[in-house]
Amino acid sequence: MRQTSFGPMAIGLALALIAGACGSGGGQDTAPAATATPTTATPTTTAAPTTTAAPPTTAAPTTTTEPPWTAEDTWDMCAVFGVGGRKDGGLNQATWMQHERFRIKLASDPYHRYREDFGAATVHRTETSDDFSADDAIDRYAAVGCDVVVTSGRDLHQATADAANRHPDLVVLGVDQWFVQHTNQLYGFHFPGETGGLLAGALAASLTNSDTVAILVDGDGGPAADAWQAGFEAGVAHADDTVTVLAVDATGDGAAAARVALDQGADVVFAADPDHSDPALVEVAGQAGAYCIGIGTDRWKAVPDAQPCLVTSIVKAIERSTVTSLTPLFAVYTYRIMGRFSDVEGETLEPGNHALDVELAPFHDHEDAVPAEVVEMLAALDDATRALYGHG
Repeated sequence: MRQTSFGPMAIGLALALIAGACGSGGGQDTAPAATATPTTATPTTTAAPTTTAAPPTTAAPTTTTEPPWTAEDTWDMCAVFGVGGRKDGGLNQATWMQHERFRIKLASDPYHRYREDFGAATVHRTETSDDFSADDAIDRYAAVGCDVVVTSGRDLHQATADAANRHPDLVVLGVDQWFVQHTNQLYGFHFPGETGGLLAGALAASLTNSDTVAILVDGDGGPAADAWQAGFEAGVAHADDTVTVLAVDATGDGAAAARVALDQGADVVFAADPDHSDPALVEVAGQAGAYCIGIGTDRWKAVPDAQPCLVTSIVKAIERSTVTSLTPLFAVYTYRIMGRFSDVEGETLEPGNHALDVELAPFHDHEDAVPAEVVEMLAALDDATRALYGHG
């Protein structure tokens, strides 16, 4: 490990960044054979005309035919998951668990103090596919009367923004999404790349022996993904401005992107594309002497094959509070309840972009590779940037 000295913090942070669908047979008219008996031949029975099959009834959209599960006196939460589905082992799964925990809370000790006749919650989910898009899912949920639609993942950020325009009265909440323009009841809950990327970059620059580090970027991630790259570059510059930063698009193939970075000399790789991070980590783990940094949740147990290189992960802590003291679902809940009932009091969160928390996972078996002065530097950076977003 190279000895690194750290000067005063001089970081320019860009702040303008950063829920499945659910005939008849035709007879033949055959003339009877001639008969020699004087008995009058029984008249030939004319075959009943072939019944024309009724044209197939066009199935009504599921948004209008399926039994509704929503009700006026329940808080109905509907979630849409993209790449990886609900059980992706990462952010999507954490988002779903937040729905479940919140539903249980309302059932067990509801925040009935807000309104006795509005306490129970329901949850419903849809995983997108080639045959059922996020647009389809959100439109379906809007039609059945969901109180809030939550979409999870950067890959759904455009569908989420479009839905807010189509359904002005629908509360639409995008997790891991940041929106340049906000319309109607659109919420963007993002994990600030200025913080997460910054920590990853500073750590990478402190560990490299080749003077080259890499970030594998999410090419389809929109502004939120751009913020992570900017944060990473700022973190590298803060720790050692002589280190070269490679940015490789990991869209579609994280392992291939990691191989490109390694072949170009990087010996520390931040796999920042959440949809393709795990294969990238495994690829880096095959290179002796290289380090890797995961994203989303602590990937140590989730991707054991990555442990040889996995020094830490940047954890997107959706269970932590927002800029209020509330988790996202509860904050939006109180906002909507206050809108419905004028006698309700409590913290609220209006539509717009809101930062969630990020943090470093433990260093696990690589603790000895991170010197004490680097740990102190990372803590100072974390404290400085956390204050920007109201996190204590």
